[in-house]
Amino acid sequence: MRDQRHGPVQSAALDYAADGIHVNTLVPGTTDTELVRRAAGMKALPDDGWQVLMKQWAKSNIPAVSRNHVPGLGR
Repeated sequence: MRDQRHGPVQSAALDYAADGIHVNTLVPGTTDTELVRRAAGMKALPDDGWQVLMKQWAKSNIPAVSRNHVPGLGR
């Protein structure tokens, strides 16, 4: 999935690098925090169950987005 999101940006960055133009991207997603879990009404859910539900929710509610950042894990 990473190549699908970043491939076009990397190509543009390489195309324009010689002209001193930088190309950046912002990939939307959520960050796994207590606030997000509390807002979802799932604060007591174990981490494994939360990750499964979060991915399903993201796929259903945010087209082309299924990422959920977990602080400290880099994913």
